[in-house]
Amino acid sequence: MEAIQRIRRAFDVARQADSMHQAGVESVLMEASELQELVTEVEDFRMLSGGSLDDLQYRLRFQQQASYNLWRKNLLAQRLIDVNVDFIVGDGITLTAKYEDDEAIQEAIQGVLDDLWFDPVNDFGDTQETKATEMLLWGEVCLPVQVNEVDGRLRLGWICPLEIMDVHADPITGDPQIVELTDQAADGIGQKTLKVVAFNPETGLWEGDCFYARLRGLKGMSRGVPELSVALTWMNTLDKTLRAQADRAKLDANFLWDVLLKGKSDAECQAWMKQYWKRPQPGAVRVHNENAEIKAVSPNLGSADMESHVTTIRTHILGGYGFPLHWFGSGADANLATASVMAEPTRKALRRKQKAFRRLLSDIARFAIQRAQQAGTLSSAVDLSRDPFSVMMPDLSGPDVAKVAAAMQGVVTALIAAVDADLLSEDTAMDIAASVFGESGVEVDSAKEREAVKKQAAERDKKKADDEAKEEERLQQRLLQAAQTAAAGATGDPEAQPSQGPPPPPPPPPPPGR
Repeated sequence: MEAIQRIRRAFDVARQADSMHQAGVESVLMEASELQELVTEVEDFRMLSGGSLDDLQYRLRFQQQASYNLWRKNLLAQRLIDVNVDFIVGDGITLTAKYEDDEAIQEAIQGVLDDLWFDPVNDFGDTQETKATEMLLWGEVCLPVQVNEVDGRLRLGWICPLEIMDVHADPITGDPQIVELTDQAADGIGQKTLKVVAFNPETGLWEGDCFYARLRGLKGMSRGVPELSVALTWMNTLDKTLRAQADRAKLDANFLWDVLLKGKSDAECQAWMKQYWKRPQPGAVRVHNENAEIKAVSPNLGSADMESHVTTIRTHILGGYGFPLHWFGSGADANLATASVMAEPTRKALRRKQKAFRRLLSDIARFAIQRAQQAGTLSSAVDLSRDPFSVMMPDLSGPDVAKVAAAMQGVVTALIAAVDADLLSEDTAMDIAASVFGESGVEVDSAKEREAVKKQAAERDKKKADDEAKEEERLQQRLLQAAQTAAAGATGDPEAQPSQGPPPPPPPPPPPGR
């Protein structure tokens, strides 16, 4: 019973996490460690909520709070989040309608997307960086949604992840299904629980009260993981090491004057100090004999070793996140060749995070289009399974476009030769080309491209046949005009109009010998 009471008191401390803003990362980690020790004292203790792979809710809350404090105060933590956001959002994300079957429907879809994107409350144009930052910093984002029943327009709210008590997963799929809020958040929006927007196969509709997205979430986990959580201890250690190095730098800047008086007693040394010693001024001349030696002495505290320790810790942190050192102000031993190779794994990791943010925006856009259909402001003929829109994200391809273009040209030439020599089918060549083109940062669906190529080929053949028919018609008209001119010249009447019809055949050649 005593252990249970200690745990209850510990949870009371956890509920006061907001008061720990000023205490800093170190105190937050200390409290989390103490709570963990208390919980482990009770045998078979287990939280009743959460997935089987989840951290305990209070530990996740402390990770989120500590990540927030670290992001506010630590330059490396800020830079880690900013670099991810810069690549995920870049110069901006846009939603573009695509519905080639009907141009009018495509314009209507674009209108729905624009209403969603540029709504003064949603304001995705200016808040997309903030949403990406929160998704990385907290490890999750929860956006409650309100639907205008008249025109189907959406307006999104925001729930602070610290106000989320728990997220209940679907027992079959393992995906987040219900978001449970604290009493304070529930009082603000009028609901204790929010259903996560998901596809309902029974109704064929996307239904729910909020959009919930998470980072690094496995099927057995109901909550996301903050981006900085795995480096909290190491970044705290790096801060302490840098402070110690700064203190050493202050000591290294200090020096003293060492005066050696050979063969003098303490009393004689004191008398010499009173009579002769003054702090040397720039350009001053001091005269002494061989019995006096004066020199400036500065401490040697081994700062070079401390710099090596700082580099080791920073390399460990950045290597865990997949970032090279030269992206964070350290040239190290990188040159152009090694820097280009080292950047490729980083781009792949950034593309994965970019896809997570794209999925969130795609779900919101799909939900907006469906609600517009239900309100009657958009045709119900729009097939949502085809995703009649594209989420245009920043291109994460490398800067060396010339090498990529040369490689593509070589691959295309080889594929054409292989198809002409009956070594590859056109479908296989298309799959290979799509895989190679995907390295440029543009996702290519070989099946869709194959249909588009066939459609374009049919359109080209039809256009070629139409052009040939028009050319043949123009040739017949010229021949007719020539025949009319010849007939007018034979009768001597320039106004003579021969009967319409094909021109007469030319006269046969005279027989030979005449």
